[in-house]
Amino acid sequence: MKHPIDRLFGGIFLTLIVTVVVLVLMALLPLDSLGIGRVGHVVAGVAVSGCIVFPRPLLKRTLWHGRDPFVLDDELDNMLIGRVIGLIGGAAAGVFVLSQFA
Repeated sequence: MKHPIDRLFGGIFLTLIVTVVVLVLMALLPLDSLGIGRVGHVVAGVAVSGCIVFPRPLLKRTLWHGRDPFVLDDELDNMLIGRVIGLIGGAAAGVFVLSQFA
């Protein structure tokens, strides 16, 4: 049996990688004509990566609650906390990566 903390670290690493990849891919898009600037790129990248990684645990917490008997509430809590931490860390890591190329 896996420990619930495994979900925490899994969520951190998954979201960190997804956020960095999304931020780098969004930097490749020619969005300068929109006039949103660099902060807008980071905010949009964090929003897109949040839309990628948060639906599954949020749906398991709300609409699909009780359908999977092998997922505990503690595991869902740790998964959500890990993904929030990974989103913040991924934004910082993505800005660092982008600053190295700019």
